[in-house]
Amino acid sequence: MIERRLPFPWGAKSVRAGPSLFVPNEPKSNLARSTAVAELRRRSAPDGSGKTGGGSSHRAARSLPENFSSCASWVPKKGNKTAEYEDAFCLPTRAGAARKCVRFAVADGATEASYSRIWATQLVRAFVRGRIPLPLELAPLRTIQKHWARMVHRQPLPWYAEEKARSGAFSSLIGIEFTSESPPGGRWQATAVGDSCLVHIRDNQLIAAFPLNDSSLFGSRVTLISSDPGNNHDVPAEIRETAGTWNPGDTFFLMTDAVAAWFFKQVEQGIRPWIDLNRFGHPAMAGAFPEWVDELRGAGQMKNDDVTVVRIQATE
Repeated sequence: MIERRLPFPWGAKSVRAGPSLFVPNEPKSNLARSTAVAELRRRSAPDGSGKTGGGSSHRAARSLPENFSSCASWVPKKGNKTAEYEDAFCLPTRAGAARKCVRFAVADGATEASYSRIWATQLVRAFVRGRIPLPLELAPLRTIQKHWARMVHRQPLPWYAEEKARSGAFSSLIGIEFTSESPPGGRWQATAVGDSCLVHIRDNQLIAAFPLNDSSLFGSRVTLISSDPGNNHDVPAEIRETAGTWNPGDTFFLMTDAVAAWFFKQVEQGIRPWIDLNRFGHPAMAGAFPEWVDELRGAGQMKNDDVTVVRIQATE
């Protein structure tokens, strides 16, 4: 188990998993190993680059009779490059049609642990591709955990990185699956470990929030899923499941903790924050998301952390 302490309001995360990764000045003989670490970081970044900023990805999911459109908006922690972004998201492809369902997922890798971005990315991809069952079970994660270990150790690592890798990576996970019943709607089922959240909007009203629904709850300790099975003894008791129905016109948001905490704080003040988030559902608004997040951070309304929002629209 790993615990993240999220002081309220908007304190920085601290992960009880040993000291943060410290990168000393490497002698030239270790340059290749340091390059291996950088390459692992680059490959797991959303766009495979090391650029600063954020962006959006838009996709139409046509694996159900009623189409779902989706987009992901994300931005790294202020001052960090894209390659230092530790969140992850996955949107479905048409391959999901064979399963008669469509899935989406978001994860938040623990920054202080080792190679958590890679682990978070593997979790969301495995969920969306149907390799993680609903209800969530830990046994099927063994294959993903082995893949993480192979990827991390594909090239020799410097001693300090090897030491951190032995401790494993940690991440939250929020995933949702939509199935079709008699038109014009269907059912959805969601699973979560950690403090990444799902909200369901219908007729401009918030009708469901999961697994958290209050801004003050982000000050609690959070159990995360580890790439090391030995760290997951406490995870089964922390797995959360919920389900509901969807109608054409419904909107769902999957969010990592920084933006979810802001969202619920707005709701508590009588504001409808989904109106702001809906603006970024259009490709033309993709470039505005990092600026919007930066403004909220500057005003003290959102803590400085990686931010990820996946918007899912059940088209009418």
